Amino acid sequence: SWIIFGVFSLSVALLLCLFMKDEISNEPAGKKSVEAGARTPLNFRNITAYGAMGIGYIIPATYLPLMAKEIISDPLVFGWSWPIFGAAAFLSTLIAASLQRWFSNAMIWRVSQWIMAIGVVLPVLFPNILSILLAGLAVGGTFMIITMMGMKEAHRTVAPSDVVRHIALLTAAFAGGQMIGPLFASLLFSFTGSFDASLIVTAVILLGSGFLVRK
Repeated sequence: SWIIFGVFSLSVALLLCLFMKDEISNEPAGKKSVEAGARTPLNFRNITAYGAMGIGYIIPATYLPLMAKEIISDPLVFGWSWPIFGAAAFLSTLIAASLQRWFSNAMIWRVSQWIMAIGVVLPVLFPNILSILLAGLAVGGTFMIITMMGMKEAHRTVAPSDVVRHIALLTAAFAGGQMIGPLFASLLFSFTGSFDASLIVTAVILLGSGFLVRK
């Protein structure tokens, strides 16, 4: 099934590439010409928070079904952790658009980071199938919002000629978090026989990094 979905995704990606055009900036022509070639200082606070989100996202995304299986062996029950995670991710993108009417990108990002932290630690505080499903909602429902807000903040605060560099660093930080997360969780699991320690540490990282997000 992984191979089938991989081939399908690659085919769709190649098809989309045929219709992609250059990015068009919404900045006024005059401002764009003035800022051409400008290099904006890197916002390492946001980059760090974005990387922390990669850790906070990947550990539940990787191990939620396994944690659910440890509590309830019936796949018809524990298998719902992934569909709920995905459905929350889809719906969150629709919610994010309406939230921007009342709140700034940074505020939405910060609160989403804290909600993700709560979702990550829920299975530790209440080790049951309901808390795991709620964790799927909390994490699945925030990681796409944080992704969107991170990209929007880069576009809003950076000169159009330099925005690609900032987005690249945000993405690299997120990818680094995704690589570190499972290795960190598996290492702690080998010592403790539980995911509790890694979930607690991850929740603390998410809570702390939420305070780093700034306009």
